[in-house]
Amino acid sequence: MHEQAPPCLSEISRTGAQELLLRLELERESGRQTACLLLVHASKYAVLSGQPESVLHPEELKYFHSLSALKRKTDYLLGRYAAKRALLYLSPTPSAPDIHIRPGVFQQPVVIGRGCEELSACITHSGTFAAAIAFPTGHPLGIDIEWHDNAVLETLKQHVESPELPPTELCASEVERYIRVWTVKESLSKILQCGLTTPFSVLKLRADPIPNRRAWSGEFENFSQYRFISLSSPQLSFALVHPRRTKVVLPIEQIINFTS
Repeated sequence: MHEQAPPCLSEISRTGAQELLLRLELERESGRQTACLLLVHASKYAVLSGQPESVLHPEELKYFHSLSALKRKTDYLLGRYAAKRALLYLSPTPSAPDIHIRPGVFQQPVVIGRGCEELSACITHSGTFAAAIAFPTGHPLGIDIEWHDNAVLETLKQHVESPELPPTELCASEVERYIRVWTVKESLSKILQCGLTTPFSVLKLRADPIPNRRAWSGEFENFSQYRFISLSSPQLSFALVHPRRTKVVLPIEQIINFTS
């Protein structure tokens, strides 16, 4: 999705930190598994770009050097960094350059590397942030973040139906209402590995009747096996989609504070 130019890369998040790593417990009746979520601010790029070989696999490094636009280089390096930090948290055997995250046929990240045979990752970036979540391949998760960019509002209105929007009192602006729906649907499309090739009407969501004041949640009309959690800070929205029968406790305040 088109977005406005982000603020200066030298800025840092309101918390003063450049990254936030969170362990997520995936609780099911059959047992518990672990995922890892990492959010990183674009100010980290200044450090990482000095030694990209410390993060990137040789094939990734070749692609990184082929990019000319700073925004694309920043998104690519930060996204790979976030994914590998999260993967290494779950499986600390390999080093970051030993992990190759290559694009699948729908541009989904495919993780290749010793110790990561049963792990997958989902990557997202927007504005001055990137994020990734690593998880057991048998327990799919999808995430998305999107900058609150007024320039995309009219486009989003063509793809989002009014009944899907979160309540006005939960959002600071009209564009936030539409962006939150977009991030939820894009998170689901990542789990389904269909990218944006599926009409958004098929991904229609149905929110819970009593909204939480800090998190907006619900399910999907055509994919009842999944649920979503949506958070928002003043500048961007974050969404996580997970299997319906999995209990995921998100540290809401930490995510909101970091991305504010």
